[in-house]
Amino acid sequence: ACTAVVENLFFSAVLLGWGSLLIMLKHEGFYSHICTGENSTNDSIAVDSPHFYPSCVEQEEILNLGFTIGSFLLSATTLPLGILMDRFGPRPLRLVGSASFAISCVFMALAAYNPPVLSPLIFLGLSLNGFGGICLTFTSLTLPNMFGNLRSTFMALMIGSYASSAVTFPGVKVRS
Repeated sequence: ACTAVVENLFFSAVLLGWGSLLIMLKHEGFYSHICTGENSTNDSIAVDSPHFYPSCVEQEEILNLGFTIGSFLLSATTLPLGILMDRFGPRPLRLVGSASFAISCVFMALAAYNPPVLSPLIFLGLSLNGFGGICLTFTSLTLPNMFGNLRSTFMALMIGSYASSAVTFPGVKVRS
């Protein structure tokens, strides 16, 4: 149960911390190549940054579209996941969710390698992040049934760790 709470905290709904991730993506130069001289600002410059990437409204709109797609998948796949979980059980869905989340991390890392060329990978990465996160959360919601009278307490822990996963990206931002 403790590992499920930690898993939910760090991997289930990290897209809910989008505000901090958006700042990091702009700082790394994702879609900064679409910012032309007349509509760009220097929002994403940091004092000790070795690179300067311009920022603009179009860049933010594209990145917010990635968030919208990822958060839609985070919510919209719950009914199909329920049907699949009734049919196959939690283990296969958990494996698919873990693999999806891991692949999303690989896509985001690849996109950060060369943002002007590989920025579109962020859409696939955010989509897999949302899908993988909800798979992990959804399959762990049956776990509190094993605890009898403490079922509600463990359910509260699971839901609280899901909602608290929004602090993952701000935590990463503070450390970097």
